[in-house]
Amino acid sequence: MNYNKITNQIWVGSAIETAADVQQLMTDPQGPPTRIIDCRIERDDAHLLLGINVKYLWDGISDWTDKVVVDRQPIPDSFFKQGLDFWMPYRSTPGEIVHIHCSAGINRSATLAYAFLLAGGMSKLDSIALLNEKRPPTLWNDFMDHPWRENAEKSLRDLGYVVN
Repeated sequence: MNYNKITNQIWVGSAIETAADVQQLMTDPQGPPTRIIDCRIERDDAHLLLGINVKYLWDGISDWTDKVVVDRQPIPDSFFKQGLDFWMPYRSTPGEIVHIHCSAGINRSATLAYAFLLAGGMSKLDSIALLNEKRPPTLWNDFMDHPWRENAEKSLRDLGYVVN
């Protein structure tokens, strides 16, 4: 399992698939995450976290496909609302860490992390730059062209957040 620390409190990563993945997270030198959000609709990994002292949210949506771009199928506001409700009340609490993951840590999880950064008051440009700096470059994660970036911004405005 791979993950990147976007900030000290917001981590983005690939799927939690095994007990070894859970162990890797829970023994991170910075400390274990206190909250985990699984953005995959295709799999809920709650069973791997039984007995672990962590708050868990399964906030699954479908992965990026060409259909998303062609048909402009937006991510529902409810995806962002659930994630924001789960994280924002705790983001100023020392020691709170949210680990957001999907399958590869490229699309769904990064989109929710982008929303968290914006909702916390960071500008669009600074949020994109931070995500690009902290995540290894791939063919798919150039956030300047990400098909869901505008969707996150619109959903945040619809939910009453200021997007700079």
